[in-house]
Amino acid sequence: MALESGFVTLAQDGDDIRIDLVSVVAKRRGIASALLARILAIAAREGRRAVRVVTEWENAPALALYARAGFAPVRYESLLHFSTWVPSDA
Repeated sequence: MALESGFVTLAQDGDDIRIDLVSVVAKRRGIASALLARILAIAAREGRRAVRVVTEWENAPALALYARAGFAPVRYESLLHFSTWVPSDA
């Protein structure tokens, strides 16, 4: 039996919910849509003002998922994420 699971990282941002990541093991099986629908239901039940999503412009599957759920782009940003690794003996 295939493992079909996924997870979402999100944060409360004032009266809004911000989704930072939707990740699933098995693609194209409705898992991400189900996770997103659950978040939207919780947000509605809690009376949240909005649910916002952060994703990469090049991530066509994510853009399609959010568009199907009624999301629309509101802002584009160019971000650089980096970290510095320093050896423990340095």
